[in-house]
Amino acid sequence: MSNTYYDQTGVLCLQTITPVIKALFGGLSLDPDYPGNGEVYFRKMAEVDSHTWDDVVDELDDLARSLGIDLESADPDESEEDTLLWKLAAHFGVGEDEVLAALIEASTFEGDADLESLFVIAQAFDDGHGLTAIRFEGCWHCDKPRLFEFGGDGGYIGRSASVQGSSTEFLRLGEEIDAALGKSDVDGAAEVLQRHIAGILAGIDADTTRTALRASMAALLAQPAI
Repeated sequence: MSNTYYDQTGVLCLQTITPVIKALFGGLSLDPDYPGNGEVYFRKMAEVDSHTWDDVVDELDDLARSLGIDLESADPDESEEDTLLWKLAAHFGVGEDEVLAALIEASTFEGDADLESLFVIAQAFDDGHGLTAIRFEGCWHCDKPRLFEFGGDGGYIGRSASVQGSSTEFLRLGEEIDAALGKSDVDGAAEVLQRHIAGILAGIDADTTRTALRASMAALLAQPAI
C-alpha cells in the first residue's frame, strides 16, 4: 500500500489583499509579506491545507452578506452557488461578463477549487485588489519509490494568456516525437508538435491575437535556422 501526495506553492501578483482575495484564496495560507514587491505567497500542502469549493462558497457567502447583498430572493431553478455568484456579479457591475457567465454555466463547484476558476472570479469581482496573474509550481510524490509516481507541474495564469504544463506531458511529447522520427515519419512528428503548440495557443484569450500569433509563428518557422 502506497500513498501519493500533491503539494503546490505559488504567488498572486496583485496590488493588495482585499476581502475578495481573502474569500477566494484565504484557504491557501496567504503570506502578504513574502516574497513582497506585489507578490503574495500561497501554498496548498497535502493533508495540511484544505481549499474546496465548499470553503470558497462559504467565504463568498459571508462576503456578500457583509456587503449587504440580499441572498434570500433567489431563482428557485438556480443552485445556491449560481445565485450567490450572480448576486455578487450584480453588486460589482459585471452581470454581463461573458467569461464569468461561462464559468458559472459550466462549473458544478464541487471538489477542490481550481486556480483558473478563482482567477476568473477575482477578475470579475475586483474590489481594488488588482490581481494580474498567478504563478505556481507543484509536485506529486509517493511515500514509496514507485516508478513515475514523482513529477511536477507549473503554470502562469494571466489576463491575456495562461500556460501550464507537467513533467508527464513532456515525457509523452518526447516519446511521441521520437517514435514518429524512428519511423522516418516527419509529418507525424510535425503533427505531434502542432498539437502541443495548439494547446499552448489555446491559452491565449483573444481569438484575433491567437490568429495573429499563428501567422507570426508560421513566418518565423519559415525562416532559415540560425
